[in-house]
Amino acid sequence: MTAALPNLFTHPYLSIVNQLGVPINTDNDNDSVPTPRLLPYGAVSFIIILDALVQEYVKGRSYTDDQVSIYRSLEDKMTATYGLDGPACLLRFICDLQKFPIKDWTIVGEVITAVFTPREDGRGMLLDYREAQLAGQMEDPESCFVNYGYTCPFSVFNYFRELEDLERQDNLPLDDEEEAQELLLSPGDLELQADLTEDDGVFQQIV
Repeated sequence: MTAALPNLFTHPYLSIVNQLGVPINTDNDNDSVPTPRLLPYGAVSFIIILDALVQEYVKGRSYTDDQVSIYRSLEDKMTATYGLDGPACLLRFICDLQKFPIKDWTIVGEVITAVFTPREDGRGMLLDYREAQLAGQMEDPESCFVNYGYTCPFSVFNYFRELEDLERQDNLPLDDEEEAQELLLSPGDLELQADLTEDDGVFQQIV
């Protein structure tokens, strides 16, 4: 790394090495008593350039700035790759996230919730996203569809909810691709799909 980036270590830096190991019992001292030891399995290093952190602090870049950058990037990706209304679908995701406590399920869910829970800093940069968050906190279970379903008839949370119900009912794996795709649509979304198909066939494929 030093040869490839000769100027990297001319700055003060902090190196964090996370090592993954497997515990095993050994008797290296021959006392007939197994001793637990850690067998190294792999290591991942993180290098933080300290003066870069200071520069970010001096420039005043905030958590909100990072959230805006992430949101805009995802919106562009959804629009360019899947042909969806990126901003509307991200707003619906933020809204749906308030109705599904995935932060209580796994560590990954907690990270996703932290990233997609907008923090307003008074500059109005996340106003639309905050409104989506508040819409998701309404008691109406269809509030996210009512607010964003007609611009983004897609909700990833419907897949997990319906898949869980399906497996609970008949304990069968879900193999049919069309059936899996339909699970991504809420009852309101399916009605919208039927209306669009009857009117002019605009709605052909969601994902």
